[in-house]
Amino acid sequence: MSNLHKAVMQSLEERPQMEYFVIERSMVVNMLKGVEMSAQEAAWYLLGQEMLEKSHEVIYIPKFYPEERVHVRKTYKKSANIDASSTDVWNLNIIQRYDGRAPESEDLCLAGFARK
Repeated sequence: MSNLHKAVMQSLEERPQMEYFVIERSMVVNMLKGVEMSAQEAAWYLLGQEMLEKSHEVIYIPKFYPEERVHVRKTYKKSANIDASSTDVWNLNIIQRYDGRAPESEDLCLAGFARK
């Protein structure tokens, strides 16, 4: 629930005769008058959304020999439905996923595959 909605619901409990949109509009106007911010910033704040959004992601590609690479265990949820005698307890790293990629991804290089 957004901050604005919580505040409107609280005001509705205090003044049940007022309509939802009237309370909402008055709160927005008061907020914009009291704080110097753009309309977009006010909307993001009132809706409870993040102000920052990342435009790219960094993916680490290990360049070590296979026997020197660090392995990461599967989570408890993933390993719960694996047989107790199974040795498949490690997550696949990006190079292992690249080796087992689908035939339609054969023309992708490792960096292009990691990007997707």
